[in-house]
Amino acid sequence: MPTFKDTITVDTITVPAEQWERLTEMYSGMAAVDQGDDCCSKKSKCDSPDLVKVKISKLRGQVYTSFGMIHGGLEHSCIDAWVLCAESQYSGPTHVIYHDSAAIDAGRRDRGDHEGLLVTHKGTRYVLTHPTRILMSLPSAEAIVGLEEAQAYDRAGSFFGWRALWCKGSKPRWMTLAGFSAATYTSTSGPPTSLTMLYYRLGKRIAELRVKDVSRFEIIRPVPTVSPLRAAVARAVLLRSHHINRPGRVTEQ
Repeated sequence: MPTFKDTITVDTITVPAEQWERLTEMYSGMAAVDQGDDCCSKKSKCDSPDLVKVKISKLRGQVYTSFGMIHGGLEHSCIDAWVLCAESQYSGPTHVIYHDSAAIDAGRRDRGDHEGLLVTHKGTRYVLTHPTRILMSLPSAEAIVGLEEAQAYDRAGSFFGWRALWCKGSKPRWMTLAGFSAATYTSTSGPPTSLTMLYYRLGKRIAELRVKDVSRFEIIRPVPTVSPLRAAVARAVLLRSHHINRPGRVTEQ
């Protein structure tokens, strides 16, 4: 079934990963669903449902809310957002039902079209005006995490989550990807596959981001680290080898 997105232009904005993650906090899909549930739970026909109470975020001078998003790693994460304006600044027709089946069936509104929807946030009434898709780019330089810190985070998470489920015992191959610490893991259960995780700082914690196509970025493999004891033994063996094989030395038979 065609939707309004097949006939209009949806604006696109790309923001760094750490900013994208913060924007997910404006997700208001459950509040929109609850409006329908509240309406259906009433014994009489719901002619005037309560306005959807949304969460909002501000970006580049605009106010947004969102009813849908996808966490799909660096390449496929997106937020389906709507630009909001104050009710007093909107001159077009408005409506109050997020999903109006009767209007859709009658052809008065396309499925997924929320233009003109009245919503509220902390007592202020807004109107949805235009859809915008917010995509993700690499984190900003301020979010770079050092290799040692990223490796410590990886070790701490090795006993749970996707590491324990799919990559248990897999030794990560560490690299610097576009300046960020990253590692590639090989699955040890299920179909053989590999995944690359990039580590960055998100507020006070470290976050991980899957990167599907690493060939787009500059990759630097770090020099393998050697423990102080192994380094000392290797140096002693090297010095002994040089001493035994130096020119002019006579070896007793």
